[in-house]
Parts: sequence; C-alpha cells; structure tokens
Amino acid sequence: MFNRLLFLFLSLLLTGPALGQYYCQPYINAGYNPGKLNTEAEAMAGLPPAVGWTRLMLGSSALVVAPAWSPVQTLPAGFAFSFDGQPVTAFKVSSNGILTFDLAARAPTWQVDAFPSRYLPNRSVCVWGNLALGRSNATLNTKVFGAAPNRQLWVQYREPRNEGNLRQCWAIVLEETSGVIYVVEQFLNAPVRSLIGVQLSPTSAIAAPGDSTSPSTPSYTWPTRNPLPDDNTYYAFVPGTRPARDLNLRTVRLPRELPPNSGPRPITGTLYNLGSQPVSRCTLSYSVNGGPARAAALTNLALAAGDSLRFRHPANWTPAGPGDYTLRFWTQQPNGQPDQVTRNDTLTTVVHVAARAVPRRVLQEAFSSSTCGYCNPFNDSLRRYNRRNASAGAVHLSYQQNVPAADPYTTPETTARFRYYDGYGVPTLYADGRTYTDSRAPNFDSVMQVLRRAPAYLDLQATYSLTGQTLTASATLTPHAGLDANRWHLYLVINEKSTRDNVRYNGETVFYDVVKKMLPNQYGTLLPALPQGQPLTLSQTYTFPATHTVEHFDSLEVTAFVQNPYTKEVLQTTRARRVIVLGTAPAPEGLACELRPNPAPVAGAALQFTLLQPATIAVEVFNALGQCVFRTAPALPAGAQSVPLHPGRPGVYLVRVQPGGAPARSYRLVVE
Repeated sequence: MFNRLLFLFLSLLLTGPALGQYYCQPYINAGYNPGKLNTEAEAMAGLPPAVGWTRLMLGSSALVVAPAWSPVQTLPAGFAFSFDGQPVTAFKVSSNGILTFDLAARAPTWQVDAFPSRYLPNRSVCVWGNLALGRSNATLNTKVFGAAPNRQLWVQYREPRNEGNLRQCWAIVLEETSGVIYVVEQFLNAPVRSLIGVQLSPTSAIAAPGDSTSPSTPSYTWPTRNPLPDDNTYYAFVPGTRPARDLNLRTVRLPRELPPNSGPRPITGTLYNLGSQPVSRCTLSYSVNGGPARAAALTNLALAAGDSLRFRHPANWTPAGPGDYTLRFWTQQPNGQPDQVTRNDTLTTVVHVAARAVPRRVLQEAFSSSTCGYCNPFNDSLRRYNRRNASAGAVHLSYQQNVPAADPYTTPETTARFRYYDGYGVPTLYADGRTYTDSRAPNFDSVMQVLRRAPAYLDLQATYSLTGQTLTASATLTPHAGLDANRWHLYLVINEKSTRDNVRYNGETVFYDVVKKMLPNQYGTLLPALPQGQPLTLSQTYTFPATHTVEHFDSLEVTAFVQNPYTKEVLQTTRARRVIVLGTAPAPEGLACELRPNPAPVAGAALQFTLLQPATIAVEVFNALGQCVFRTAPALPAGAQSVPLHPGRPGVYLVRVQPGGAPARSYRLVVE
C-alpha cells in the first residue's frame, strides 16, 4: 500500500505546473549504490580512511555560521553530462548540501524553504537542512567511478559526528551519458528530515518523496547504519518523463556464504514496477558462472504502477560443490514487450560455498585501566573463566585506557580501538567484535559457547621473530570459503603477556595480554578477494623506539585476527608462534619465564619461556616450608617451550629455574 500511495503522490507532483523534465524514483534500502560502480565503504570515524578521493573542503565551525562554496570544479575530460537538456562542464558545491551548475550563484544560506525555493540557486541539486561540515573532522570530497562512457562523478559529504551527535554520509552523483542525478544516503545513525531534490528555475523543481510544500515536513530519511553499501538508500532524478514499461529487479536473496554440501537453494527477490503501466507478466532468468540461462515465465502478477512484489524462481539452484559462484539475474519482456529502461533490470551476486569448516577461536577484546576500580574484579573474573576453559582456545587482548585517569600503557591505537567500538566506559568486553558481554554475567559461558560453535571457514596461522627491538610478524590465511574484496582486514597486534610497571591504585598488580602496537596501525591491512583454497601470506615489521614501554621483550607475542571493520564481524583469530634462528645468541642470563596460569588450578601450571639455543633447564618447585615438591631437568631444543608443573596442593610456591651454567631465577606461583 505504501508503494501504491507513493507512486500516486509522485504522479501528482509530476503533473503540476512547477515541474521540469525530470522524474524522481526512490530506491529505499536498495542495498547497493546506483549502478554498483561504487562498492566502497563509507569512511566514517574509526574506520579505515578512504583512498583516491579529492578533498574540496574541510569542515570548520565558521561554516555553521556562514555556509560557503567550494572552488569551481570541472567535469573530467570527455564526461558528457547535460542538466535540464543543456550540456554542462563545471559546477560548484556548498558546505550545506547544494550542488549547482549556476557558477554565478550568490552565497548559500541556512534559510530552508519549500521547493521551488527562492533561497536555492537555479540549476541545482540539494540535500538541504542537515549538512553543515561544522567540525574539523567533516570533509567534502569527490571521486570518479567506472569507465567511459558510463562513469559516475561522486560528490560526497562526510560528517563523522556533528553537534547533535548525528553521523552522516551523503553523496550527489552525476552519471555520464544518461544524465541521471542521484542523491545517495550512505550512512545515517538517526532519522532526519531533509529537502532532497532538483531545482531547475524559480518556478520549477522536482522533490524526493515527502511533503515538499512545507520546510517543516520535508523528505523523510531512514537510518542506514551499515558503513557498507548493503543498506544504502538513493533517489534517482531521471531526465524525461516516466516510461510506460520499466520493471526493476530490486533484490535477490541468496546468502553470500554457504556451508559444505549445500543442497538446493530457493531463489527469491523483489520486483518493482517503475513504469506507468501495470505489469501482468514478465520473464525472469538467471545464469551461473556465465552458463546457460534458466528462464521462467512469471504470470498473473497484477503489479500496478508503483507497486512491488516478492517472487520465487521456479528453478532452485544447487551448487555443484565447493567454490566461488557468480550468479547473474535479469528480467525481460514486461507484458511481452521490451523494457524501456534496461539499466535496472540486472543484478549480479557472488556466493561462496565452503569446502570445510575449521574450529573457531573466539577473540576477546577487553578495554581496561589500572585506574579503574571495577576493572580489577572484571579482569580477574575473565581470567579465571579462561583458565577453567583453556581448551576452548579463546584469545584475549587488553587495550589499556586513560579512564578514569591515566594508564601509562594507553596508546593512540588503543584509544582509537575503543572509539571504534563507540566505547564510553571501562571495563568493556567485546567477543568476536559484535557481542558486548561481561564475564561476570550468568550467561557468559553460554555466550562464549554460542560464538565458538559458529561455523568458521578460515584457517589462520601466524609466526613472529624478534631480533633486539625489531619484531617481524607473518600471517597465512587459507580460506575454505572465498572472501570478497574490500570487506576484510588482517590485524596483527603485538601484546605483552604480562606487565607490572603500569600498576596504579585499583588493586591489580599484574596485567595480562596488554596491547603495545597494532600493525601497521589500528586499521590493519585491507585484504584482496581470496578464492576458496588460495592461501595468502602477509608480513609486517616494527622496531620499537627508545621510548618504548615494553617491560620484557621475551614476554612479547603477536595476536592475529581477521575482521570486517564495517560490520565488526571477526572471522578467525590466533596467537602467533615464535620462530627462532638457531645459534644467533647465547641463552640469556637469568632466563625470563612466565607461569601460566597464575594463580593455577590444582591440576598444575606451565612454565613458558623461549630458548635461543638448545639447553638443559633445571626446574624445582618449593612449598612454603622450603620443601622441594617437584623437580625436573629436561634437555630442550631451541624455540618456545612449555614445561608442565605439578605442585599437587593449593598453596604458595617458589619456582626456581636454572639454565645449565647460568644464574637461577625464582618465580612465585599460587595454586588455588
């Protein structure tokens, strides 16, 4: 009913005397950008920066008081574009959402009026009423997508956060050859009302759906909180009059990823009648990997002008086996006649069918501080849980924060990571990126089990080497289901197993898995498209400066994980294995070791350390009375080592470690 009323409303608009030779077609929650030429994510605060854009204007508080024009911009060479039937070659853009081809237009104003408005320059396109570029993190940018003669010029407003905490990203798009103008709502964290439309002259304008007769009730816009195009809405302003036959294949519903041995999959989707005549029948076809078309006649549709319907193709699709499949879908012959607008008839999607599943390790990202009283019991509870469930393989990281006061191990990257999750207080824990949870909650174990049981189709292995203060980390990804381009990032994080020098006043004396550096930075490394079964190895090297805060370099380790930074989904995580070059240095005096876990259960603990060359290590455990209750002296090769200890009873113990011929060192062990 909404679509039918919407079409009637637009029809009334288009027949009024104030309208020029354009009509507006809304694509609400289309799930992609116009023509699918721009598949990039919207570069909002905390997300990876955009690449290839040219900045036209930087935000400032002065623009809130007095909006301004950008310098005049020239269309790219050979970019054929006409506005209202007249070829144009240049434009300028205002800081408050107006693009005009009237290069002599007066200064823009904050005054908002109904369409057509005396406050708007003629020959203009606008998103009017909410954009301001009023903060220094706001930008106005431009970029060209596609290839001639079907390029698109994007003019994009990015406001990561304005005075009302509204985050938004909008674009005005000019399409070569067709002359179509698009206004794209890319990111919006709350609904707003804006005047969206095209003004031709003081008496002629075309508005997007909404009551354009009053500036207090302009076009309504829906939240689009996904930084990917997957939920984008756009409005097309098309030259000419609405055609009689325009059938739009709006959506096709198929999962991006399917498990191994997938059976027949139904193909469903949505058709929209954008023409002025009802549609009773059409042909719907699809092909797989460029193979033969599987056509079906859809009859008895009763699809009125402006209406939509859901369809199911009579021929299910059964994947032939594991691999990556490109499926193309298209409509033809509405009412048995050629479609008059073919650019919206076709959709293409890629489906990845997994070869096999692998065990999933859950990433626990904790945000904590040595100055936060609540963090002490929170961290203790989480550590106890992980010790009790060591076989589950959860991977824990702690990002220190200056909350409520300064923690000396806070870094710009740990702060940026906190903002990425919209953090507002500590302690905070995110599991696998998208699950906010608390280890003290009664359902915490259930949450961890649900996350752990989720299918994982990515094998992730990592290694690292350490020479002096230089660390080199490598990760190898082997996807058992293909990965799409521009969606996944690899993060390599250097963390210290335990620290003590950041003790403050919350009662904690040891801090575990403390993040020291993210490689290359908090944004990680963008991954290319990875076909199923094709491994990829990436490496990063970092040298700690003289001002580093590392307490013991032998206590460093590397954590690797793959995450979609836009949806925050984590695919897989792992701890890296240290690689040692044999014979490069003698074993250090006073071998640095780590007891894990500590406190330990009665079942025992492990003494962990790294040998640069083979050695015999004498280990003795003494109880509080000075009696030796455990002794071992294994001959060990070079590399990372883990020696099991079995004191036997609860209590406080002293663990004495002596490499052959080197000084002994002692460590305190608590058994509960």
